[in-house]
Amino acid sequence: MRILLQPAFILHRRPYRDSSLLLEVFTREHGRLGLVARGAVSPRSRLKGLLQSFTPLLLSWTGDGDLAALSGGEEARHGDACQYQGDAGASPDASHPESDRHCDQRADEGGQ
Repeated sequence: MRILLQPAFILHRRPYRDSSLLLEVFTREHGRLGLVARGAVSPRSRLKGLLQSFTPLLLSWTGDGDLAALSGGEEARHGDACQYQGDAGASPDASHPESDRHCDQRADEGGQ
């Protein structure tokens, strides 16, 4: 199975072999899952500084089962991260009022 650019957060990361990382990530649609990021800590990796805990990301991966292979990632734009606050028309999550206010302010500014 191939998944492209899903909004995600890295919950935990640990080194794996010489230049790879084992990631535990959370996505809205796929829940909690494990990914292996091959070559992510090598000097030439495009993902080297990107894979930080609790940073809103858009991740792509391939594979099924307990451990899939990370195939790409990029930093989420602000609107991508705010979609975790709920769908359009849904009531805001009362447990995160600060996040809701931040997303509402950014939307008023044009989402930049």
